[in-house]
Amino acid sequence: MQLYEKALNLTKSNAELYHKKGLCLRALYKYKESIECFDEVLRIEPTHLAALNFKGLTLKALKLDCNDFFSKANDLNSNPETLNQLLNKAISLHGLERNEEALHVYDRMIAIDSSDPVVFNNRGVLLKIMNRFDEALKSYERSYQIQPSYCYSYNNKGILLKDCLKKNKEAIEYFDKAIEKYPTYADAYKNKASAFYNLKNYQEAFYFYEKAIQFNHVGALNFKGFLIGNQLESEPWFEKALELNEMPTNAEDFKNKGLSLDGLNKYEEAISCFDEAIQMNSNDAK
Repeated sequence: MQLYEKALNLTKSNAELYHKKGLCLRALYKYKESIECFDEVLRIEPTHLAALNFKGLTLKALKLDCNDFFSKANDLNSNPETLNQLLNKAISLHGLERNEEALHVYDRMIAIDSSDPVVFNNRGVLLKIMNRFDEALKSYERSYQIQPSYCYSYNNKGILLKDCLKKNKEAIEYFDKAIEKYPTYADAYKNKASAFYNLKNYQEAFYFYEKAIQFNHVGALNFKGFLIGNQLESEPWFEKALELNEMPTNAEDFKNKGLSLDGLNKYEEAISCFDEAIQMNSNDAK
């Protein structure tokens, strides 16, 4: 990150550096800062496909309106030919929930070059959404076979095993592999904690929620508070979650703030947050 900052100071017009910085910030869950970088890319190069798509993906992660960016990237990329153009096409279509079309593009890419772990990982995510779980598992497996250090396909396989197939013990093995490759991977720690919680192993769940909190996973702060239950020491974790989530801007933030307030027995304020989250989710569904 610091190297990108130095380079940006030397050449403010380099859109690609802003894009790389935005990707780094996004990987650190610093979504608002990453959007600022993607905005800078688009100021310099308004037709930058990847910046349009990743701004869309980041807004989607924040439960904010994202379709305009996916639509623009898709329209600009009407006749993709290179692998990079095809990848951006698939991401745009996936963002627009045109899943069958996106899958067709990923398959077209694999027919050209079957050595990219990102393509197989993204394809797995898409297949999971389409409830094609066996195919999704095979796609994740192919991803980490190509690049054993690719942590995201291990984590995504674990999520599928945990949430869709209810295989929590097996899922933990894949969260461990993701953490082995990326020791500060907050989402993998949170998912591992969730799997232990499903297994009613609350001590291990508590420990791994703490690990996720170490890397500022706001949702994990709330889960830790609820895991502690009504004990006095639960309060600091809800308070910490509120501190990190002082100004919610999307449904997920409002939900987490509501959970924190609920944990502190501030029911009226919690209800207001839940109402706001419900309203935002309703608007997104329209």
